[in-house]
Amino acid sequence: MNKEFHNLFPQGSPNTVAGQHFSGASYLCPLSDMGVSVSNVTFEPSCRKLDYVA
Repeated sequence: MNKEFHNLFPQGSPNTVAGQHFSGASYLCPLSDMGVSVSNVTFEPSCRKLDYVA
C-alpha cells in the first residue's frame, strides 16, 4: 500500500521575517492579510528556536 503525505498548505518562501531566530530553515506561507497577518510556518527537521531570543 502506497501512502503519500499531502500538506494542507504549501511550504511557502524562506522565512526572512523571523528566520534569524531559528537554528535551521523555516518557511512562511501567507494565508491572509485582511486586517491581520496570518501565515503557516514550516520548519525543516532539526530546526530549533534560539534560546537567547525573547
